[in-house]
Amino acid sequence: MNRPEKTLPLLLVVDDSIEDIEILALQLKNSGLGFTLQTCEDAELASRTLAGYTANHDRPALIILDLHLPPTDGESVFRDIRKNPALERTPVLIMTTSASPTELNRFRTQPYTHVITKPFSLNEYTPVINTIRNLLVSQLT
Repeated sequence: MNRPEKTLPLLLVVDDSIEDIEILALQLKNSGLGFTLQTCEDAELASRTLAGYTANHDRPALIILDLHLPPTDGESVFRDIRKNPALERTPVLIMTTSASPTELNRFRTQPYTHVITKPFSLNEYTPVINTIRNLLVSQLT
């Protein structure tokens, strides 16, 4: 009897820092989480990628978004996510270096949206990985 292959959840990471993407990917891999990673290094590429997701297309189980992106910003990418009917309920984890309570609270009040401070050292990734794990589990159950 053939069992269907288990598909791994797709994580879309939108961040202009390739180093940050590589560190996050390594930390996720070391945590034992199974996933497929897709990356976008700027807002324009992210917008084009997001537009390609439809209800019939494999779409991300979680989107990890940096707010400070060239050439526009992460906020425009966030709007693109929420305008796409296939993604409107997809959790978005905003990782930012911003300390502006006004900016952060604006996102915290959005449904399916979580905001955390971007880690500056490897030992600060544990809560990030735990948050990602919890969001994936809630999506896949």
